[in-house]
Amino acid sequence: MQTKIVQILLVIIFLPLAIKAQVNMSYYHDTLQKITITNVSAITFKPFETKINRGLENGIYWLKIENDNQNRLIEVSSARIRKVRGFINEKEVQQLPDFNMITFELEANKVLYLSVLCEKEGGFPVVSHLKSAVIKSLKSQYISYGLYYGLAIVIVILNLFYFFNFREITFLYYSFFLTGIIFTILFRDGLIPYLFQNQWLAKDGEVIFHFATVTFGILFASEYLRHQLYFPLLKYYSLFNSLMSALFFGLYVFTDTFIWFALAQLSGILLLSVYWISSLLLFNKNKFSAFFAIAYSFILLLTIDFFILPIFGLPNLGITTALMKVSSVFEMLILSYAVVYRMRILHKENADIQASLFQRTSQIEKLEDELNKLKLGENNKITTANLSGREVEILKMIANGTPTKEMADKLFISVNTIKYHVKNLYDKLEISSRQEAKLKAATLID
Repeated sequence: MQTKIVQILLVIIFLPLAIKAQVNMSYYHDTLQKITITNVSAITFKPFETKINRGLENGIYWLKIENDNQNRLIEVSSARIRKVRGFINEKEVQQLPDFNMITFELEANKVLYLSVLCEKEGGFPVVSHLKSAVIKSLKSQYISYGLYYGLAIVIVILNLFYFFNFREITFLYYSFFLTGIIFTILFRDGLIPYLFQNQWLAKDGEVIFHFATVTFGILFASEYLRHQLYFPLLKYYSLFNSLMSALFFGLYVFTDTFIWFALAQLSGILLLSVYWISSLLLFNKNKFSAFFAIAYSFILLLTIDFFILPIFGLPNLGITTALMKVSSVFEMLILSYAVVYRMRILHKENADIQASLFQRTSQIEKLEDELNKLKLGENNKITTANLSGREVEILKMIANGTPTKEMADKLFISVNTIKYHVKNLYDKLEISSRQEAKLKAATLID
């Protein structure tokens, strides 16, 4: 029994070390672009484990991958990398055709050199797969794709259904926002570059997806949080920021200079952060802002770690696309419920306001009817309270919700005189507040 326990402990301790030692990987940044396969062996390479993270230092990177005694597949796991050349024994080898990420086969005890062109940030992960385990891994990957995109599309359709049924614009903005997220992750999964290969969508489609996601994310947030009521000036900042993002993205597309892409990304995430902070400030204003703050906090932090920090070569948590999918599903479910919850609250508030206005209008109409009877000398319910003409005028204004200062201005008397008449009015009606005066006015004319 003790022998088995020792064996298990040894496996637990040494198995991770064995897995880590599968291949040796190192890199060299060819800033002068003078390295070729004929002189690459003379270069001093820097070791790395699973990822190169050099931020704005893009260009050509040479990788040296030394295999052990297992047949492996070497994957450059970045959809932003589409130009890679592979060499074994100074002979160029072709990448495998049926993979959404650029993948090369590496036989046991061989050395693979990769020339990788980084057109955006100088960073990408490199993954080593055992060839014998790839088929099983691919099946699991395709199942996860189906689950995520299937669920995401269902949530988009559900929100569109709500929009067409309830005519609530928030649902439409949220549907477009989710669509932008889906296409962004489709790109990062390598599916769009794989399907469109050398077409412009494979290279610059990400620009469109990111800009659309930020734009509809802002429209959704502004409508959902009712910024026009609480932060009306925020729309001008949003417009300015959106124009700057569009300008940066446009400069990137036409100049192919990556710094513009980085500034556009930074501008978009800054704007989303401002809206997230605004949701925190609205906690005491409405109940549904908390849902937005919670959902956005996860997606915002993961987006910063996944998209922004690598652009500038900053240390990050190594968030994967799989974790981004989990967080986006979490955000979709929370905000889909939150939009419905918000709609119910606003409909109830509108119904209460309409009922209050109807009641107030009905009271005013009845009071005016009794005043007309009083002018005509007919029997009315106001005279039974022995109110003077001035007190009747003031009672009517109270029923209308007119402030004391405004009463004084309309009747051309002082505020103190108004207060004197109000005191007499309260005494005669045996009340002590404006609210009671409104109720009493309604009682007198029922």
